[in-house]
Amino acid sequence: MKYSVAAATIGCKVNQYDTTAILQDFSKLGFDVLNLDNLYKDEIFEVEDVKKTADIFIVNTCTVTNISNKKSRQLINKIHKKYPKAIIIAYGCYAQVQPQELASILGVSLVIGTQDKHNVAQITADFMGIKLPTKTEPTKKPSQISNRTRTYLKVQDGCDNYCSYCIVPYARGKSTSVPIAAAITEAENLVESGYKEIVLTGVQLSSYGKDFESENLLNLITRLHNIPKLERLRLSSLEPTTITTEFLQEISKLPKFCQHFHLSLQSGSNRILKQMNRHYTTENFAEIVANIRRYFPKVAITTDIIVGFPGETDLDFNETFTFVENIQFFDVHVFAYSPKSGTAAANFAEQIPTKIKQQRSKTLHNLAAKLNENFYQNYIGETLLVLFESHQGNTWKGYTSQYLTVSAESQTNLNNQIVPVKVTKYSNNTLFGNIMEDLP
Repeated sequence: MKYSVAAATIGCKVNQYDTTAILQDFSKLGFDVLNLDNLYKDEIFEVEDVKKTADIFIVNTCTVTNISNKKSRQLINKIHKKYPKAIIIAYGCYAQVQPQELASILGVSLVIGTQDKHNVAQITADFMGIKLPTKTEPTKKPSQISNRTRTYLKVQDGCDNYCSYCIVPYARGKSTSVPIAAAITEAENLVESGYKEIVLTGVQLSSYGKDFESENLLNLITRLHNIPKLERLRLSSLEPTTITTEFLQEISKLPKFCQHFHLSLQSGSNRILKQMNRHYTTENFAEIVANIRRYFPKVAITTDIIVGFPGETDLDFNETFTFVENIQFFDVHVFAYSPKSGTAAANFAEQIPTKIKQQRSKTLHNLAAKLNENFYQNYIGETLLVLFESHQGNTWKGYTSQYLTVSAESQTNLNNQIVPVKVTKYSNNTLFGNIMEDLP
């Protein structure tokens, strides 16, 4: 009998990568596999491939916030309601730190934590009492509902920082890195399969190579840049303190390197940063950003901010607001602090009322929207290279090196092509323009 397995992911890019790797393991064991994006959206259940793939569902859970926990539970409940006979496997960070809670949900057959990420397929097969022959031929990346031209390459896992608000070190364990040779091999395979852009990702990407004697993130970036058919190399989130002048000097020489840095700030108040166990000050952060802009004048810098951290006063929040405004970020991901059991901050005094957190979150969201629009407006009249990824009719959408969204009209198939676009206007977080060269 041929068994089928579908997987859905909640959470970060690392989780998305892990889902793909797990499905590859299932494929090697002879399962039909399907990687689903955003399965918690009701309409996805009407996709024909999903209807055919109802033997086993894997939910790759997230536990970074209480909302992530809730989304994971809701997704499991929806799957069980739609497919009551399916085997549901709760996997991931939530499963690692609170397995009993997930096991109590109706319909969950197995709970597998991140410590068993390399054995999910075999554990499932054993649970089902089936023995499947291992395929010897190479397996392709599992099919996905979305058509992607970018892909993620996970080169690091775990975290040693223990920020006072974060459960991730407990869910993912200590920092570990993928050897450069293995990362290069995987990247070459991805490029050969047609991907133009690779996004380097990890739980704590800045820690890459610290568990090796002679390998580091700069070495890895340089080696990846040398892959002939790779056209773009992008980094996921970095700790600001890892951005040294030497690092910037070297990567600024690499034309394939995307001009986009995501630096986790978390707060613009030095007092709160200390409480968070973040190892920098706002002065450090501002100096690092200024240095980045010296080497990348048109860089897009994005960040994360937590509002309503325990003890955050109006003065602390105002310092954050002013700092964010002065830095002029391209985008700001705003999170209202949510206590996580098992973290130091969950036991801190002066927990902030929900109403205040909501007010501060709204205020910062409004500022972020203004900064985002200002950044986009700067590119009206410029010609930008756009990697096109999707379309509706003749309207194509893609992304620049800075990760700006660009839309253009073309009767030619632009999928997975990097094309120059002359920007003419801006509206609703999108630049609109005209294709600037004749296409076949």
